[in-house]
This record gives sequence, structure tokens and C-alpha cells, in this order.
Amino acid sequence: MSRGQKIVWFRDRINEDDLKTQKTWTLMEMRSLLDEYLQRNNEDMDELKTKREETRGLSPKEELFVQVVETERKEAKLAGLDVPDLNNGLVVKTLRIWDGDVNSITTIKLTKCKPTDADNEAISADPKVQAIAQATGMVVG
Repeated sequence: MSRGQKIVWFRDRINEDDLKTQKTWTLMEMRSLLDEYLQRNNEDMDELKTKREETRGLSPKEELFVQVVETERKEAKLAGLDVPDLNNGLVVKTLRIWDGDVNSITTIKLTKCKPTDADNEAISADPKVQAIAQATGMVVG
């Protein structure tokens, strides 16, 4: 998925009613949002898996879709994905009002984030550890 489409997904998600009043996210909350993002295609993937098992095969477009989703999930677990830095209140504010114009996408600061089931199972709940992880961009397990 393109960088712009990913950022639009995060913008739309943080503007939903259950998150509309939240001003910033902790690293664990960002990881949970990334989990939601990575699971957005689960139904389609299940349907394609069933179709493949029934030996009907997949069209080239469907095969490409499966390959893109699997690659994105692997990349997220291994290196993390660039997601909007929701730990920064200014970035959250900018993202909420962003009109989707790709020319202004550079105004949205991104940070690497891994899903909660990545090799580093969980980030410490200690605020000091989270602050160090945020400042250095490192995932601390």
C-alpha cells in the first residue's frame, strides 16, 4: 500500500468517534493501531485463501494483492512500518486536519513502529523507558 493510503487510513481511524478526543498516543497504543491497520485485509485474505484451497486458483490481480499484504506484514514485524508519530500532539493535530493532498504529506512526521506481536513482544510500560524509546527511535523490549 502506498505511503499516502497508509497515512489516510491512520487519519480516518483517529477521527472516528472512539478516538476523536484523544490528543496523543503512547507507544503501546500506536502499536495497537498498527495491529488494526495490518488486520484491515483479513476478511479478503481469508476469502482468497479459501478460493486458492478450492483449486480455483487466483487471478494475477488477486495474487498481487496477497503478495503485497504478506510483504507488508513481514516488513512490519522485521523492521517496523513508518506510521504517523501519534506520540506528538502537533502531528496528531496536523493529521486530523490533513486534506489528503500528497504534496503536503511531508508535513506529517512519521516514526517506525512494530506491531504488538513482533519479536520484541512488548514495550515496557515504564514511562522513562517509553521516553527513551521515543527519543532514540529504538524499540525497547
